[in-house]
Amino acid sequence: MMRIIKCIKLAINKGLLQQPFTAKDVYKALQKINDCNYELKTLSSFLPKHRENNPGNKIELFKRFSKGKYILK
Repeated sequence: MMRIIKCIKLAINKGLLQQPFTAKDVYKALQKINDCNYELKTLSSFLPKHRENNPGNKIELFKRFSKGKYILK
C-alpha cells in the first residue's frame, strides 16, 4: 500500500498527475515511472478503499473530490 501512495506522490511531484485524479489518470501517470506499474483494476479499488469515511475503516489517504475523482489528503 505505501508503495502505491509513494508512486502517486512522485507522479504529482513530477507533474505527471494533476489533482483531482481518477484511477485511469493515476494508471497513465504511473506507466511513465519505473517500478510503479500497477493494473488499472488495482488502482480502481485502491482509491475508494482508502478515501475519507471509507466503509472498511481503512487508512484514509484521499479525499473524494467528486464521484470517481480524488485528491491527496
